[in-house]
Amino acid sequence: ALYGSSEPGGTLNVVTKKPQFTPSHSAGLQIGGLGFRRATLDTTGALGAGVAYRLNVAAEDGASRTSLLDNRKYVIAPALTWVIDANTVLQYEAEFIRIRTPLDRGLVQINGDALALPRDRYLGEASRGNLRVTGDTHQLALDRELGAGWRARVGASYRETELEGDAVDLTGALRADGRTLTRRDSWRSLPARDVSVQAEVEGRFRAAGVGHTLLAGLESWRLAMGQDILYSNLATQPFAIDVQAPVYGQPRGILRPGFATDDRQRATGVFVQDQVDLTTRWKLLAGVRFDRFHQDFQDFLAGTRQTQSHSAATPRVGLTYLPTPDSSLYVSAGRSFRPNAGADESGTAFAPQKGQALEAGAKWQSPDQRLNGALAVFDIQKTNVLTRSPTNVNFNIAAGEVRSRGLEADVAGRLDAHWRLTANFAYTDAEVTRDNNPALVGKRPANIPRVSAGLFAIREDRLADGGRWGVGGGLVHVGERTGTATDTYRLPAYTTVRLTAYWQLDPRTRLGLDLHNAFDKHYALASWGALTVIPGLGRQLVASVQVRF
Repeated sequence: ALYGSSEPGGTLNVVTKKPQFTPSHSAGLQIGGLGFRRATLDTTGALGAGVAYRLNVAAEDGASRTSLLDNRKYVIAPALTWVIDANTVLQYEAEFIRIRTPLDRGLVQINGDALALPRDRYLGEASRGNLRVTGDTHQLALDRELGAGWRARVGASYRETELEGDAVDLTGALRADGRTLTRRDSWRSLPARDVSVQAEVEGRFRAAGVGHTLLAGLESWRLAMGQDILYSNLATQPFAIDVQAPVYGQPRGILRPGFATDDRQRATGVFVQDQVDLTTRWKLLAGVRFDRFHQDFQDFLAGTRQTQSHSAATPRVGLTYLPTPDSSLYVSAGRSFRPNAGADESGTAFAPQKGQALEAGAKWQSPDQRLNGALAVFDIQKTNVLTRSPTNVNFNIAAGEVRSRGLEADVAGRLDAHWRLTANFAYTDAEVTRDNNPALVGKRPANIPRVSAGLFAIREDRLADGGRWGVGGGLVHVGERTGTATDTYRLPAYTTVRLTAYWQLDPRTRLGLDLHNAFDKHYALASWGALTVIPGLGRQLVASVQVRF
């Protein structure tokens, strides 16, 4: 359904692999350093008259920063397409995920140094085992061509997820000696279930001498989330570890209830949008969505129950000018409305996040469509933005108002018959402009760099036997970031380098070799509250083979 409960500035559109009636099958294998293994299968074809299938399967042993961690992931994603008649198509897609992974809180910053510890230092207990993560998703969509430029689409989805298992939490701060860290044992179960239905109709027609593309519809969803967490007692079972010389094998603590909550949400939205072709060069887009949201939040340990209801109208408008067939200039403005899940440390449910965005930019494509680029400037304001609490990593806080202004640019495509290039740059000036906590005002939100950029280039050519080869490399740069909402420490800027090579032996077989983090840079991916830091992986060589059959 149209934009709706989303972030201002855009929504990521995930496009899955669709079933094809022409048979196609491929298998892949990747083997690399840091314990990485991945096998994949992708097969598609016809099952009968008007029915096609697709099946994607993946099994992965994930790369780990230390041999004490073990990550395993399995995914099965079947899909069916039924062409009922020339005007009607029914599609079913599913995804079943099973993950076994430890709850790795990462490293700890010491006296403001986010990289004081080596990346392979593990501060948990491997004997506690892995968390079990499951996710089952079903989606059904019916598309119908109504004739005279009109079409309709109805869809429904059901998703059920759960995270359950033992873990070790890093709590508080380092003791006075600068090396002793208090921990606690925990067990958690976080089940969630959501159901949604959508319906929309789209029509193309002319009225008042101009062309229109009208889109209208509705969406309704329900979400239920539970949270049951048990903790050991910090006072009687401090469960400490020396971060400089860890010794593992401490006995499991006695667990007692820490959280027991139930969060129920439901919402309904209706929307209408019209794209008007004012002339061959000028296009106008205008739309509005109305949402009604209700939340029922219970804290069973505190014996409290809270309900809240909100309504919002979120309009958007955009104007596009096409100076040439291969370029466009645009300006857009819009508002957003997005419910927040959960509650803060006091048990108060979060109000929905609201936002407004202004954006202007340009897009360009070469006449041969081999190279394209985009440039955009934006100004986004959001209220009730959730961020990790600087005093308790188990809770979020809602910043009163966050403003983000900046610029984004990217170029992608082929420079000539041999060179392929991808480049991007982003400058983001973000700060908390209003909050009930004066310590947050004027601060930069945690984990947001002011500057980030990426560059990747590859040289390709043909072989005498008809095969192809390519050699290239690139880099990713992320600027300095604040570690907490109150800016108590910083995550240093970093640049990582990737090298790549491939050999397309024939149309069916491809070999590849990738070297990630080629110079073995020690860097922080992100922070997790006032204490913990998530490190990036070290140098990793990955070999791959893909075969079509």
